Amino acid sequence: MVNLPEHGDSTLEAMISLSLLLEWLDLRSVCTDGNQMDEWVIRAPNLKHLTIESDYDYLWRVEELPSLQTATVKVDDDSTDRDFVQLLTCFAQVSMLELHLLATEDNALDGLSCSLEKLKSLTLHANFRSVSSILCIFSLLMRCPNIGVLDIEIMGSEFPQNDEIDAEFFNTLETNDLFTNLDDITLRNAPCLSNDMHFIEFVLSRVRLLSKFWVFRDDSNSLSKPSEEAVIEIAKYRRASPKSRVFFRSMEVSDYNL
Repeated sequence: MVNLPEHGDSTLEAMISLSLLLEWLDLRSVCTDGNQMDEWVIRAPNLKHLTIESDYDYLWRVEELPSLQTATVKVDDDSTDRDFVQLLTCFAQVSMLELHLLATEDNALDGLSCSLEKLKSLTLHANFRSVSSILCIFSLLMRCPNIGVLDIEIMGSEFPQNDEIDAEFFNTLETNDLFTNLDDITLRNAPCLSNDMHFIEFVLSRVRLLSKFWVFRDDSNSLSKPSEEAVIEIAKYRRASPKSRVFFRSMEVSDYNL
């Protein structure tokens, strides 16, 4: 296992490439002076678990990871020029994936063609304030036919919505085979504004095997819809699964099970 907290190392790429038996790679808060990391390539044929968490994207590249089983990539740099389609293609064989989807003007995953057949658990940190971010989420979900657990944290919920979608927006997406095996969904940090609510409504109306949908309201956000209003609205949504239950959680008021 290689764990490099709070510093960078110009020899890291060589060290990873030479570690043929490396199975765990954990890179957190890595930083470097200048652009030393912009040509880094992570090659590790026996790597099974990869974690990269950083404030900035140093444009490292991932190649030759045939044994990878789990991957976590959380980079907070909205100015990155990273090719997310190429990145997801390298993760096509993982069973668990956590990914921070950055806010971009266009759908960053438009053109994703590989299928993540083995993916069973997907965690996303995404912006629900723009159409492009929501399209990015669905571009990925359409390539994950076997996920059973979906966990989404809404980022930037303290700001007003840039784009407001309606219920018809989702009907324009090709979602016939979506959510085939999905059983458990969690939506975190939700202000329960229109984009969030239409997403909840759409998913409840399509997921046939859903048993649990957890909604965690963003209590600290002054823009959040009152819990009582959100609960009444969700209770009216049509459900494709007769066994589905919605668990509405709030840190400041009573919980609701619908």
